[in-house]
Amino acid sequence: MRKLTDAELATLATNPAFTAGSSPTSLWDPDNKLSRSRKISIGIEHDLGNNLTVGLTASYVNYYNLQRFENINLTQTGGTPYNDGYTPGINTWSTATRPGTATIRGRVVNFGKGSVVPGNPVGGFSDVYLVKTDGYGFYRGLSATVKKTWAENLGLLANVTWSKAQDTGSFERGTYTSAGNYSSELGSSLTPDPQDVGSNFGYGDSDHRVVANAVAYFPIVLGIEGSVRALFNTGLPFTAYDARNLNGDGMINKIYAGHVRNDMRQPNYTQFDVRLSRTFQVYKSIRLQGIIDVYNLFNKADFQVPTGNYQVNTPSGAASPAFGQLATVDKNRTREMQIGIKAIW
Repeated sequence: MRKLTDAELATLATNPAFTAGSSPTSLWDPDNKLSRSRKISIGIEHDLGNNLTVGLTASYVNYYNLQRFENINLTQTGGTPYNDGYTPGINTWSTATRPGTATIRGRVVNFGKGSVVPGNPVGGFSDVYLVKTDGYGFYRGLSATVKKTWAENLGLLANVTWSKAQDTGSFERGTYTSAGNYSSELGSSLTPDPQDVGSNFGYGDSDHRVVANAVAYFPIVLGIEGSVRALFNTGLPFTAYDARNLNGDGMINKIYAGHVRNDMRQPNYTQFDVRLSRTFQVYKSIRLQGIIDVYNLFNKADFQVPTGNYQVNTPSGAASPAFGQLATVDKNRTREMQIGIKAIW
């Protein structure tokens, strides 16, 4: 193996594979800010007597400066090249021709061919993604707890949370390097209307509307103690997408008519976990505790709608028979057994 000479590199650079097309890239808005949030939480707890305690907590979070991408090298039908934004109210675009220029905070950036703009790629730039931080989001939650004990080793803990998380995008670490449709980082980081951050507002990708946990612990026999945990959560959201490039921006990430982002739901999920333990006196204050944990005791499968089944229709506009079909299983939720020993002194 050897390094290519300068002459060989120059010859290689004239190959059509390197000169025929234009290149995508990304830029950073100089006015961007780091994401931030403001949170308020109010809680109350009351002892009702007989070792029964109840609590209630309300939370509200407002998120600012969430990240998104905007393609600033699109031709807007009836509009003008990007100048800290496109012409408002027009969501019709073309990638057949490019404006080749954009103005960002008073700075003119030229995306033309290398023969016109020294230092640019030979074919110039195609899609140019401006990283912006004008996204926003909200979280509202209400959590209720109950704690009841009958003895030191006999009791019940329960918690249920109702919540709603909404934002303009759950892709803080998205990059422009992966292209394609809504299933790529790029596709999810771009809004359906390239210039309207609000066009992607909907439920957050991690939004569980209801999550309930209950843990009961109790003695069994011969010093063996047990506990059972029951979990219930509503399914995560997903979006009904249109498989057509409706506005001409070249990205298949448009939300199907009559829907908003993430207004569909994966199936609900329940799981039961069990723990058995026994403590042995070894020497004076030294004790050993043997523990057996079984997660997902009934080995319940968590069926899901894969990203490939999010499209309501086909590129021709016909209804897709795969839309919303359960076709995959979360492999991280199989039954597992864990054995451990803990030393106490």
